[in-house]
Amino acid sequence: MTLGIDVSRLFPEMVKASRTDDLVMKKMIYLYLTTYAEQNQDLAIMAINTFLMDIKGTNSKIRGLALRGLCSLKFDGVLEYMQQGIDSGLQDNDPYVKKTAIIGAIKMFHHNKGNFKKNNQVLLESIYDLLNDPDGLVVINAIDAINEITADKGGIDITKQLIISLLNRIKDFNEWG
Repeated sequence: MTLGIDVSRLFPEMVKASRTDDLVMKKMIYLYLTTYAEQNQDLAIMAINTFLMDIKGTNSKIRGLALRGLCSLKFDGVLEYMQQGIDSGLQDNDPYVKKTAIIGAIKMFHHNKGNFKKNNQVLLESIYDLLNDPDGLVVINAIDAINEITADKGGIDITKQLIISLLNRIKDFNEWG
């Protein structure tokens, strides 16, 4: 695949191979699925089902990678499934999965800005709720996502309570955050 050889005919076999729990194999399989799902949209539902099934798994790294793969698909009809994965990821207990879901929400926003603002107020509120997350990197990603999604309205809604909360937690953030 990296040499430019068309290996799209292996798509069904790669979906079957995704049943593994090996993290390295999952990464390679997800790369393959995201690359060829856009070219083979008739087979893309197999990739989407694979990602959705892995998002519900027990391994947090695999859940995050599956969500990242799902949110990397760029064709019409994937937004409904992407929404399911992002909703699940924002409610996850693992910070990696939450951060991936937040970044997925940004991708979904850029994929369809008009419908996002009309239909995803609940999603935006879920991201606002993550401003109180115990993990500092989740909070930083939530702030970036809110600023990007609401840029036309001036960005994040800054309140005194938010400022005090963020200043009290400043030690939890890295220098970029």
